Amino acid sequence: AIDLLRSRKRRGEVPLDLDGDGIPVTAEETDDRLTALILALPARQREVILLKYYHGFRLREIASLLNVSLAAATKAEQRARQRLAELYEREEENG
Repeated sequence: AIDLLRSRKRRGEVPLDLDGDGIPVTAEETDDRLTALILALPARQREVILLKYYHGFRLREIASLLNVSLAAATKAEQRARQRLAELYEREEENG
């Protein structure tokens, strides 16, 4: 618990809107293609991707923040990465 508190101090608190839409991010913040694809993900997958790759949390910390098991957080990340690859390929095909 002390290590978790220390890591939160270093990184700061991450505001999470877990009631519905997940982390509040809008496409207007940036017109980056990757951001648009991340926004197309389901809320839980989007949360995991943003917490891991944008905020730098480890999966164990993400599981704790989202109140899910480590296995559920790992699977959500795996599915999110797979879905991002599919969306990217589909976008490439459509030009």
